[in-house]
Amino acid sequence: MSKKKKEIAIIDPPKLGPKRVYIEYDEYATGGEPEDDGEWSCRSDTVKTVTFKRLHREKPANRFFYDSIELANDKMIDMDHLFLAVVRYSTGNTFGHTTGEHYIVGIAPTYEIAQMMLDEETKPSPKNSHGSLIRYKPWEGYFESLEDTEIHQLRLV
Repeated sequence: MSKKKKEIAIIDPPKLGPKRVYIEYDEYATGGEPEDDGEWSCRSDTVKTVTFKRLHREKPANRFFYDSIELANDKMIDMDHLFLAVVRYSTGNTFGHTTGEHYIVGIAPTYEIAQMMLDEETKPSPKNSHGSLIRYKPWEGYFESLEDTEIHQLRLV
């Protein structure tokens, strides 16, 4: 009777991608009502309000409004607070206008880094040789405009 060696395959553990955090927020809108009954009716201005509440290490189970974002550094997941960099802008069309839209630029470990992110993001987009924007930013359209930038210090739970 011969003994056979058992070969054991060593498998590297799967590499996990960058860590994500989930952003919990509430969003409300007022206005946007038709101004008359015509087929091409204009509407009143819509005003959006958003309140950023907290960051979650795990995907929230019972939350309606949340978004997620990758962390630039995996060690950020262990911090108590992070800084959310947000651009607020207005948009619209021929028939109406909306203010208070939001775009999440990123998340940073310090206020200063969040401010640097916003400074870079709000510079005008470069154009190619044909005059077209190389990168689309939602506040750089015909009806769109930059309103403000915000930095929110949020607790990581």
